[in-house]
Amino acid sequence: MSVFVGPEPETKMTPEQGALVREAILQEIWKCQPGKGPKFNHCQVEHGMVHLRCTDNHAVEWLKTIIPQLKLREGAVLRTLPSKEIAPRVRVSVWIPKEHLNVDDPTQTLRRLKTQNEGIDADNWKVFNIKKEPKGAILIVGMDESSLRELARKEYKLHLGFTIVTFRVLEPKPKNAEGNANKPSA
Repeated sequence: MSVFVGPEPETKMTPEQGALVREAILQEIWKCQPGKGPKFNHCQVEHGMVHLRCTDNHAVEWLKTIIPQLKLREGAVLRTLPSKEIAPRVRVSVWIPKEHLNVDDPTQTLRRLKTQNEGIDADNWKVFNIKKEPKGAILIVGMDESSLRELARKEYKLHLGFTIVTFRVLEPKPKNAEGNANKPSA
Protein backbone atom coordinates (compact mmCIF):
# COMPACT_ATOMS: atom_id res chain seq x y z
CA MET A 1 0.00 0.00 0.00
CA SER A 2 1.09 3.55 -0.65
CA VAL A 3 0.31 6.50 1.61
CA PHE A 4 0.25 9.99 0.08
CA VAL A 5 -0.90 13.47 0.99
CA GLY A 6 -3.69 15.30 -0.83
CA PRO A 7 -6.32 14.21 -3.28
CA GLU A 8 -3.91 12.60 -5.80
CA PRO A 9 -0.62 10.67 -5.56
CA GLU A 10 1.09 13.40 -7.63
CA THR A 11 1.11 15.58 -4.50
CA LYS A 12 4.42 14.57 -2.94
CA MET A 13 5.46 14.65 0.71
CA THR A 14 8.91 15.76 1.71
CA PRO A 15 11.25 13.11 3.14
CA GLU A 16 10.73 14.72 6.55
CA GLN A 17 6.94 14.44 6.22
CA GLY A 18 7.31 10.83 5.09
CA ALA A 19 9.37 10.06 8.19
CA LEU A 20 6.66 11.66 10.36
CA VAL A 21 3.96 9.54 8.70
CA ARG A 22 6.06 6.40 9.11
CA GLU A 23 6.52 7.19 12.81
CA ALA A 24 2.80 7.95 13.26
CA ILE A 25 1.93 4.56 11.71
CA LEU A 26 4.32 2.85 14.14
CA GLN A 27 2.71 4.66 17.08
CA GLU A 28 -0.71 3.43 15.95
CA ILE A 29 0.60 -0.15 15.64
CA TRP A 30 1.84 -0.02 19.25
CA LYS A 31 -1.68 0.92 20.41
CA CYS A 32 -3.17 -2.35 19.09
CA GLN A 33 -4.17 -5.22 21.37
CA PRO A 34 -1.45 -7.86 21.92
CA GLY A 35 -1.32 -10.22 18.94
CA LYS A 36 -3.85 -8.10 16.98
CA GLY A 37 -1.54 -5.52 15.40
CA PRO A 38 -1.15 -5.35 11.61
CA LYS A 39 1.89 -7.01 10.08
CA PHE A 40 4.18 -5.54 7.43
CA ASN A 41 7.25 -6.90 5.63
CA HIS A 42 8.69 -3.55 4.61
CA CYS A 43 8.21 0.21 4.83
CA GLN A 44 10.08 2.91 2.96
CA VAL A 45 9.69 6.56 2.13
CA GLU A 46 10.34 7.07 -1.57
CA HIS A 47 9.13 9.31 -4.40
CA GLY A 48 7.07 11.48 -2.07
CA MET A 49 5.07 8.61 -0.58
CA VAL A 50 5.28 6.04 2.19
CA HIS A 51 5.22 2.52 0.73
CA LEU A 52 4.27 -0.40 2.98
CA ARG A 53 4.27 -4.10 2.13
CA CYS A 54 1.33 -5.64 3.99
CA THR A 55 1.52 -9.33 4.93
CA ASP A 56 -2.23 -9.88 4.87
CA ASN A 57 -5.61 -8.29 4.21
CA HIS A 58 -5.94 -7.33 7.90
CA ALA A 59 -2.96 -4.96 7.50
CA VAL A 60 -4.44 -3.49 4.30
CA GLU A 61 -7.81 -2.82 5.94
CA TRP A 62 -6.15 -1.46 9.09
CA LEU A 63 -4.15 1.05 6.98
CA LYS A 64 -7.27 2.14 5.09
CA THR A 65 -8.94 2.86 8.43
CA ILE A 66 -6.08 4.49 10.32
CA ILE A 67 -4.38 6.63 7.63
CA PRO A 68 -7.23 9.15 7.13
CA GLN A 69 -7.19 9.78 10.90
CA LEU A 70 -3.50 10.73 10.99
CA LYS A 71 -2.62 14.43 10.83
CA LEU A 72 0.49 15.43 8.90
CA ARG A 73 -0.08 19.19 9.11
CA GLU A 74 -3.03 21.55 9.31
CA GLY A 75 -5.40 20.88 6.40
CA ALA A 76 -3.38 17.99 4.94
CA VAL A 77 -5.32 14.78 4.36
CA LEU A 78 -3.51 11.46 4.06
CA ARG A 79 -4.85 8.79 1.71
CA THR A 80 -3.97 5.25 0.70
CA LEU A 81 -3.95 3.38 -2.58
CA PRO A 82 -2.68 -0.06 -3.51
CA SER A 83 0.85 0.49 -4.84
CA LYS A 84 -0.05 -1.21 -8.13
CA GLU A 85 -2.60 1.56 -8.78
CA ILE A 86 0.06 4.27 -8.55
CA ALA A 87 1.08 5.28 -12.06
CA PRO A 88 4.32 3.61 -13.12
CA ARG A 89 7.37 5.62 -14.02
CA VAL A 90 8.10 6.33 -17.66
CA ARG A 91 11.74 5.80 -18.62
CA VAL A 92 13.53 8.48 -20.60
CA SER A 93 17.13 9.01 -21.64
CA VAL A 94 19.09 12.24 -21.74
CA TRP A 95 22.71 12.97 -22.63
CA ILE A 96 24.36 15.23 -20.05
CA PRO A 97 27.62 17.04 -20.87
CA LYS A 98 30.52 16.21 -18.53
CA GLU A 99 30.66 19.77 -17.15
CA HIS A 100 27.11 19.42 -15.73
CA LEU A 101 27.33 15.85 -14.47
CA ASN A 102 28.15 14.59 -11.01
CA VAL A 103 28.33 10.80 -11.41
CA ASP A 104 28.63 10.35 -7.64
CA ASP A 105 25.43 12.35 -7.11
CA PRO A 106 23.30 12.32 -10.29
CA THR A 107 20.40 13.86 -8.36
CA GLN A 108 22.46 17.06 -8.35
CA THR A 109 22.02 17.18 -12.13
CA LEU A 110 18.27 16.70 -11.70
CA ARG A 111 18.14 19.55 -9.17
CA ARG A 112 19.96 21.77 -11.66
CA LEU A 113 17.33 20.95 -14.30
CA LYS A 114 14.62 21.96 -11.84
CA THR A 115 16.42 25.25 -11.09
CA GLN A 116 16.48 26.44 -14.70
CA ASN A 117 13.17 25.03 -15.99
CA GLU A 118 9.91 26.30 -14.56
CA GLY A 119 7.32 23.59 -13.98
CA ILE A 120 9.85 20.75 -13.88
CA ASP A 121 9.62 18.79 -10.62
CA ALA A 122 12.70 16.59 -10.86
CA ASP A 123 12.72 15.87 -7.11
CA ASN A 124 10.74 12.70 -7.67
CA TRP A 125 12.60 11.46 -10.72
CA LYS A 126 14.78 8.41 -10.28
CA VAL A 127 18.09 7.76 -12.03
CA PHE A 128 18.06 4.11 -13.07
CA ASN A 129 21.34 3.97 -14.96
CA ILE A 130 24.33 6.08 -16.02
CA LYS A 131 26.32 5.22 -19.13
CA LYS A 132 29.58 7.15 -18.98
CA GLU A 133 31.05 8.49 -22.21
CA PRO A 134 34.22 10.55 -22.80
CA LYS A 135 32.35 13.87 -23.07
CA GLY A 136 29.49 13.18 -20.64
CA ALA A 137 26.98 10.47 -19.86
CA ILE A 138 23.59 9.15 -20.83
CA LEU A 139 21.19 9.08 -17.89
CA ILE A 140 18.24 6.70 -17.86
CA VAL A 141 15.64 8.43 -15.72
CA GLY A 142 12.22 7.36 -14.47
CA MET A 143 9.54 10.02 -14.11
CA ASP A 144 5.81 10.16 -13.50
CA GLU A 145 3.34 10.99 -16.25
CA SER A 146 2.72 14.54 -15.03
CA SER A 147 6.46 15.23 -15.40
CA LEU A 148 6.40 13.68 -18.86
CA ARG A 149 3.48 15.92 -19.88
CA GLU A 150 5.41 19.00 -18.72
CA LEU A 151 8.51 17.77 -20.56
CA ALA A 152 6.39 17.28 -23.71
CA ARG A 153 5.10 20.88 -23.40
CA LYS A 154 8.73 21.94 -23.48
CA GLU A 155 9.30 19.79 -26.60
CA TYR A 156 11.52 17.43 -24.56
CA LYS A 157 14.20 20.14 -24.27
CA LEU A 158 15.41 21.58 -20.98
CA HIS A 159 18.04 24.17 -20.12
CA LEU A 160 21.08 22.97 -18.18
CA GLY A 161 23.80 25.50 -17.49
CA PHE A 162 24.68 27.14 -20.81
CA THR A 163 23.21 24.39 -22.97
CA ILE A 164 19.96 22.62 -23.81
CA VAL A 165 19.56 18.87 -23.26
CA THR A 166 17.03 16.78 -25.15
CA PHE A 167 15.11 13.89 -23.61
CA ARG A 168 13.95 10.77 -25.43
CA VAL A 169 11.14 8.50 -24.21
CA LEU A 170 12.32 4.89 -24.03
CA GLU A 171 8.94 3.32 -23.34
CA PRO A 172 5.67 3.76 -25.20
CA LYS A 173 4.41 7.29 -24.72
CA PRO A 174 1.35 7.51 -22.42
CA LYS A 175 -1.84 8.53 -24.24
CA ASN A 176 -2.15 11.80 -22.36
CA ALA A 177 1.39 13.05 -23.11
CA GLU A 178 1.69 15.60 -25.87
CA GLY A 179 4.46 16.26 -28.33
CA ASN A 180 6.89 14.04 -30.19
CA ALA A 181 8.30 11.48 -27.77
CA ASN A 182 10.63 10.01 -30.34
CA LYS A 183 12.84 13.02 -30.84
CA PRO A 184 16.49 11.98 -30.83
CA SER A 185 18.56 12.90 -27.81
CA ALA A 186 21.20 15.61 -28.22
